[in-house]
Amino acid sequence: MALIEDQSIAIEKGFIAKIGNSKTLATEFNGRETLDLPNHLIMPGLINCHVDFSAPNASALQSRNGKSSAFSDRKNKHTAYSNENKTINQSDVLAELVKTGTTTFAGMTSNIEELVEQSAQLGLRCQLASFITEESGVEYQQNRSLRQTLELHDKYKNNSLINIAFGLDNPTLMKIEFIELLAMYANEIQAPIQGLQATKAKPSSSQNSEAVSSLEQHKQSGLLGPNFQSIPLLKFDEEELAILETTGTKIIHCPSLAMANAQGCNSLQEFWDKDFDIGIGTHYTPSNNFKSLLDTAFLAALLSKHQTLNPKTIKAEDLVYALTLGGAKVLGLANEIGSIEVGKKADLVTLNIGNSNRNFSTYSLTDLLFGNSQLQLDHVFVSGNSLL
Repeated sequence: MALIEDQSIAIEKGFIAKIGNSKTLATEFNGRETLDLPNHLIMPGLINCHVDFSAPNASALQSRNGKSSAFSDRKNKHTAYSNENKTINQSDVLAELVKTGTTTFAGMTSNIEELVEQSAQLGLRCQLASFITEESGVEYQQNRSLRQTLELHDKYKNNSLINIAFGLDNPTLMKIEFIELLAMYANEIQAPIQGLQATKAKPSSSQNSEAVSSLEQHKQSGLLGPNFQSIPLLKFDEEELAILETTGTKIIHCPSLAMANAQGCNSLQEFWDKDFDIGIGTHYTPSNNFKSLLDTAFLAALLSKHQTLNPKTIKAEDLVYALTLGGAKVLGLANEIGSIEVGKKADLVTLNIGNSNRNFSTYSLTDLLFGNSQLQLDHVFVSGNSLL
């Protein structure tokens, strides 16, 4: 991954037609519109691989299922509160995602049809999943969610911006028969499945006291595979990593969520060492702790450095890859987006780095993206259409 100066990008019908020297391209293309962007860094649009729209107000200081504690200065006493009944304005969240440079996101929600409509209106590229409940004794609700997802997938299967997925909050709690049914349908229509790996499985029977890995169960059921996007909430051991690796499962690293869950987690470097396709997700919406996907990536780098005890373990180039082409691979979109290449869709962001005297060749991505207080997002394009 390199920084190239004095370059232009020609966009035709939403696709990147040519990349080259600015003066040369100006003679080859008579553009309907030309953007002159000195002192700007142009890069692929950022890909947020996991946003949970069903828990918008949960703080990164909370565990997923816990309650928060807060001190009220006014009453000077300790109070407890829960976020269960708070709602979210999804259109505002989508607008904030655009403002932080996100051109593609994977969202999970209990109100998927509204989110599909709002995303389509805004022109964002997305993978949208409805949660399929894992509670026991609610087979009717599970089957209804399954039918709804299949209907939406059929409705939007030819839409270039929207992809419908299955969302699993904790597949370990589901009956194996339903997981097998879900996996059969998802694999048949090649629909993505995004699931949080939250707990280990219990012993498979009273006669067998040895716990069976939930990943082994999911492998046997057909759930794991290239279409499955795993969001770890705990640390996988070597045996579990091997299962994920052999099935081709994708990994979505949400550092703030994993740390808040406090069950341990694998570092980015561990996954990269085993050649996993990895994307990064905020989990939290822009309305709270993590407004920037770049901030989340920086947190992931710090966590990986801390876990490996190696200050040089993560490079900015690796983070940018995870936020762009790596995320595209996780969502199955690497042939369309994630890098600036001729023939790919023009999903791009432009960042004003704010210094006209800067010599790009002497600066690294760390300087430009993570150490530049003047950094400002100016433009966001999805398939060449300006969203910002």
